[in-house]
Amino acid sequence: MPKKIALIPARSGSKRVPDKNIIPINGKPLIHYTLDLCTGLKLFDDIITSTDSENYGDIAKQIDGVSVDIRPSEFAQDDSPDIDWVNDIVHRRGFGDDDALFILRPTSPLRDKDFILAGWEKFSKAGRNYDSLRAVAEVDQHPAKMWSIIDGDLMPLYPFLSNDVPWHSNQSAILPKVYKQTASLEIVWGATIKQKHSLSGTRIMPHICNGHNAFDINSQDDLDYLKLLIAAS
Repeated sequence: MPKKIALIPARSGSKRVPDKNIIPINGKPLIHYTLDLCTGLKLFDDIITSTDSENYGDIAKQIDGVSVDIRPSEFAQDDSPDIDWVNDIVHRRGFGDDDALFILRPTSPLRDKDFILAGWEKFSKAGRNYDSLRAVAEVDQHPAKMWSIIDGDLMPLYPFLSNDVPWHSNQSAILPKVYKQTASLEIVWGATIKQKHSLSGTRIMPHICNGHNAFDINSQDDLDYLKLLIAAS
């Protein structure tokens, strides 16, 4: 019978915010917010923390129902793509084509249960018509208004036209909406990993999020803001 597996990546080598995955937030390691969500959902057949650190693993195992997979060092480098450690787990643990893998990153601790369940409901209903699902949020600043400097010349990042007017000179309201990926949710079939060696495949279902479900920690400022939010809740 197909399984639903939560994969929580927690590499120890963060540079911008050292050890951010286990930083205490209101007396609780950051990773525990995601693990508590996973165990509380009663959705998953297995909840696996993938880490290169025995210390991180011990912290993850403080939550009942969580197992730990120590990833090989070659899959835990600064330039290691996620597909490598996911593919390693899928093959070592014998996950099948029809198993669903949920990647839930600790840096999105404010996502809620309904957001995860809604994503799974529409993805599972579509079956194998989609290779994966990815959470995305509409960008605040449209990239059509961004530029590069090439050989000293200012060049538009997107050299497209609407009504014969360059995108960068158009009103943002008439430009196509653009979305950024978030850390809050990815779902991928085992077949996409095993047959296409990809976390996304070729057909990706969007799961649009906003507000707290789109929040992600990428800097110390993000971390400080999170502490304020949780302290005020």
